[in-house]
Parts: sequence; structure tokens; C-alpha cells
Amino acid sequence: MIVPDDVPRLKAATVAAVAGAVGEALINAGKHGAATRVTIYAEPSDEDGGLFCSVKDDGGGYDTAAVPDGVGLSRSVRGRMAEVGGRADVVSAPGFGTEVRLWVPA
Repeated sequence: MIVPDDVPRLKAATVAAVAGAVGEALINAGKHGAATRVTIYAEPSDEDGGLFCSVKDDGGGYDTAAVPDGVGLSRSVRGRMAEVGGRADVVSAPGFGTEVRLWVPA
């Protein structure tokens, strides 16, 4: 996990939402993607002074256009981000792993 020193201070609810979303992304990487390596990266967000966090795995990946969000992704990731005014994007392709990108305001 890589977290630079200059990340913004976040509200406790925001920290909990990010931690929960990252945890769900890790579960999905192992359970659905069969990943052997996951990199978690966080940095200040240029968009709003908040936080950007990436959870990227080397698993099997999937076609995001063909596979609808499951309960874990829709509730545990996107839902948690929405509750604190943030958002989540998923970038994936078969054979190229998956990256869950999270943004939250400060």
C-alpha cells in the first residue's frame, strides 16, 4: 500500500467509507479475479482537494460493459462512495486485471 504524507485529513465517516470500499475491492480481486497481486495507492485528488484511491489487481479482469455490477460493487463500493459525496469507477478488461478508482471530497 502506497500513501504519501500529503493526503488530506478526512472525516471519520469518509475514512470508513474508503476503507470499506477498498476491502470490498480486495475481496473481489481474490474471489472473482483470482488475483495474485493487488496494489493500493492513495493520493490527494486534484479535482476537489479530497482523496483519490486506486485498488489495482493482476486478476483475470472482465468486460465491464457486458457484466452488470454485483451487490458488492454496487452497494459496498459505489454505495459507500455516494454516501460521503464521492464516486467510484471500475476499469477492467478480460486478461488485464481490474482497477477500482475511488474519489472522495475532503
